[in-house]
Amino acid sequence: MAGPAPGERARAGEGARVRLRDVAVPLGILLALGLALRLIIAYVLLPGSGFKVDVNSFNGWAVELAKNGPFGIYDRPIFIDYTPGYLYVLWGLGLVAQLLAGPGAGPGDMLKLPPILADLGLAVAVFLLAADLGARRRAALVAGVVHAVAEVRAHPLLRKIVDVDPEFLLPYLVQRRGATADNQLALLEAAIGRGTDDGSIRAGDPAMRARAVLLAAWSFVLTGPVLVDKRQYRALDHELAELLDRYLAPRARA
Repeated sequence: MAGPAPGERARAGEGARVRLRDVAVPLGILLALGLALRLIIAYVLLPGSGFKVDVNSFNGWAVELAKNGPFGIYDRPIFIDYTPGYLYVLWGLGLVAQLLAGPGAGPGDMLKLPPILADLGLAVAVFLLAADLGARRRAALVAGVVHAVAEVRAHPLLRKIVDVDPEFLLPYLVQRRGATADNQLALLEAAIGRGTDDGSIRAGDPAMRARAVLLAAWSFVLTGPVLVDKRQYRALDHELAELLDRYLAPRARA
């Protein structure tokens, strides 16, 4: 059976592609809600949280950078194992902290702002990447899954469970699924079904596709931190976006 003519495929692809201006309002609302949630967690529910060794190191480096500047910092008699990029961020935070609280003040909870804002930027970048590679429904689905993975993986409650009582998670990984997993599957199945209808996601069983996507997302949440360190999370999420987009994309006709 002959497939659609090249011109028809081009028109179908053009109709499915997403323009940022078409989704600016819903995307902006989604990002604003994500930002509000992260700020509430960081500054209302769990102020002062974080890995203490890292937080203490970042505060100390920020104070040092604000006091003596970044040039030659690796030659100073202090422990420092980060590349220059993030040190410039800490330098700025240190300067702001000392401007607000006086000499020697560390940024404290201000340390949480750059990664929160970076996560928002990542969500937009993933959406635009998926939109460029694919189409409206698939772009939104990929961006939403990757953003959720980044949020859940960094959530202090999950990190606490993994650090203190990882056995709590075991039944939900090997024996049964809870109500949360059922809700996640329902959302994914509905989104995949809509993408299949508009042609941006290849034809197939939406229920099985939803399970495959959720399995991939869970592995990036739970096992990702075992395979890469925190400085590589965003690169890992970029790979997840490409993995999901290629898995869901319609297959080119021979």
